[in-house]
Amino acid sequence: MKFLFIILDMKSHALRCIQLAKVIESELGATVEFLSKANLSIIEKNKYKCHPYNSLNYEKIILSDKTEKHNWISYERMLPVIEEQIVLIQKVEPDYIVTDMSFTGIIAAECCNIPTIAIHNGMFTDHLNWQRNPPSSHPFFSILIRTPQLIKKKLLPIPEKFYLGSLHKVFCDLRKHFKLPQRKSYYDEFNGDYTLICDDKDFAPQKKLPHNIMHLGPLYHISTVQESNIIKKLDKNKKTILVSLGSTGDISRLDCLNDNIFSTYNIIIAGKNIFGISGSHVICKEFIELESVYDHIDIALTQAGTGNIYQALSHAVPVLCFPTFFEQEWNSCRIKELKLGDYFLGSISGQILKEKIDKWLKVSKNQFFQDVAKRIALKNTLNNFRKQLKIIVQEK
Repeated sequence: MKFLFIILDMKSHALRCIQLAKVIESELGATVEFLSKANLSIIEKNKYKCHPYNSLNYEKIILSDKTEKHNWISYERMLPVIEEQIVLIQKVEPDYIVTDMSFTGIIAAECCNIPTIAIHNGMFTDHLNWQRNPPSSHPFFSILIRTPQLIKKKLLPIPEKFYLGSLHKVFCDLRKHFKLPQRKSYYDEFNGDYTLICDDKDFAPQKKLPHNIMHLGPLYHISTVQESNIIKKLDKNKKTILVSLGSTGDISRLDCLNDNIFSTYNIIIAGKNIFGISGSHVICKEFIELESVYDHIDIALTQAGTGNIYQALSHAVPVLCFPTFFEQEWNSCRIKELKLGDYFLGSISGQILKEKIDKWLKVSKNQFFQDVAKRIALKNTLNNFRKQLKIIVQEK
């Protein structure tokens, strides 16, 4: 039996899918392979065969698409990607395809008539029981924030319906080209024969789900690799701040950490420290295996990607979010609503950031956060995946 992963070609998605690949191997004795260009080295390091192809460079796209017009979701860009994926699928001959938020993988799998398991973020479903705001870059956003709540609730679906309708047309045209059945909505384009929602039920609440869409649970990367050199450098008399903005975060929004008022903390920066946040209290490394340092972390500053959020919360650590694009803004809103942290749009002064940090340090790792940590532990998600995987394979 062979499984082929087609992922949103970003590091965080590659890393979280490797967690599932390990389960597939151990439970089914199956072969697992990947399609990826940007994450070839990470995948091969974990001993999986990887087929490089001209995938969309999502990290570059997201960072350059400041207005979030999503012009890159186009027939001209996506068609050659799908055609190349089809060629590779036919070469690999998998029994199942696993997609992770892939904009092209579902259509390619359908063209090859291969059963598909879709890994899906809970914010990207038609069944979400929470109202998504338009991104802060959208002209409608400035109107909504000044609108009374009752009127706002009625207005919110309008920009989403209009905006997503134009995006969905691209998929409709692609399906017409490949002579595939049409899907009912933009979000439906990400569903497979089976769809597993990799979010906490409270974080991304859903309405009643169809039988083939199931909750998986929070999915994020962990590793047994130790970061002992980082831990040795920590001052045990100081609280420790982790700055982990992933591949899409904007470190320039945190240049206030250079202020002397932050020298009373340890600061660990995971990623490129291009703005030179420095001092004897600052430790920076481009890639850190965070699992080995989280026992020493008291608060996390993130870009609000679900992987970073869930990994912090799995250690009972509050999060302060600095979102870059719309999905991260939705995640940030939920963090604040569920009293798991706070978020900031735009720049922030050092004094305000310090006040927020000190506020959340008071509740870090308390009983409330400990209870959340138990609920979203990765082992629960992987146990769910084992059960769901067996059901899916038996139904074929």
